Amino acid sequence: MAYQTEPTFTHGTPAKTGILLINLGTPDEPTAQAVRPYLKEFLSDPRVVEIPKAIWWFILNGIILNVRPKKSAAKYATIWTKEGSPLRVHTEKQATLLQGYLGERTKAPFAVDYAMRYGNPSIPSALRKLREQNCQRILVVPMYPQYAASSTATAFDIVFDELRHSLNDRNDWMHALTDLVMDNLHGWLAEPDAAALEQSRLRALAMGAKN
Repeated sequence: MAYQTEPTFTHGTPAKTGILLINLGTPDEPTAQAVRPYLKEFLSDPRVVEIPKAIWWFILNGIILNVRPKKSAAKYATIWTKEGSPLRVHTEKQATLLQGYLGERTKAPFAVDYAMRYGNPSIPSALRKLREQNCQRILVVPMYPQYAASSTATAFDIVFDELRHSLNDRNDWMHALTDLVMDNLHGWLAEPDAAALEQSRLRALAMGAKN
């Protein structure tokens, strides 16, 4: 399995908190050529279409992707602005405004960026960009009014997959997961020694050791 390499780190660089706004997505241009890969990515997501893959593949590639891109592109063209896709333009403005708003109210170092679940900028590219700015914690904010598997859940699928592949090996991944669990459990355990013991046990399990 391939893993992403760590971004270049300069000692003395302050750790930041990253904030990633995630929206649904948009084609790069209102043309059939640009809409087709966008539709393919969107409609190939099993969170969006739950028809068995073998059946859906023939419907999607044999019919929909040969008919729908031109029709959808014409509709996109009616709402396209000089700045580009309305969804992308407004999401980018929201990220910029949030950066300014928080900048006026906190001295803690942070960075705000945005990504699209389908299309560009992609979630993996945005996460790598934040990590290159030494963001040690990243707050992911799906821009949907309510939870749904086809919106919020699929966005987190990509986030988790990218973070998993960005770690160097299985032990790093398990250690990070163990630390996350213990950060939440620590407050529930009355004795600090008990929390430390439990953390050691989970680390040993993560490495395949038997206690």
